[in-house]
Amino acid sequence: MAEPEKKTCHKTTRRENFRVVVEPDCGTGSEESYCRDIKTEIGRHVDYVKFASVEYDTLEVCSFCGRAWEPAKDEEGPHCSGCGADIKEEPPND
Repeated sequence: MAEPEKKTCHKTTRRENFRVVVEPDCGTGSEESYCRDIKTEIGRHVDYVKFASVEYDTLEVCSFCGRAWEPAKDEEGPHCSGCGADIKEEPPND
């Protein structure tokens, strides 16, 4: 009877918590007022915008179980501390 194939994994990157950040283009003392204006205008059009970007959090996770990347090592070699999958070299385009 053949032994079951061992599960393997590698570190991968997952992006989450996407958001749009808007920075008003205004002088000192008027930021709060412009921010309220932008909040009101969003959805129709946005004035007073100096900069906007899409931001997200980047997490290093196990490709097998998706948990935070926490490698462990024992006499059997490196493995994921979350699921126990053997750690293999990362794919080149991950």
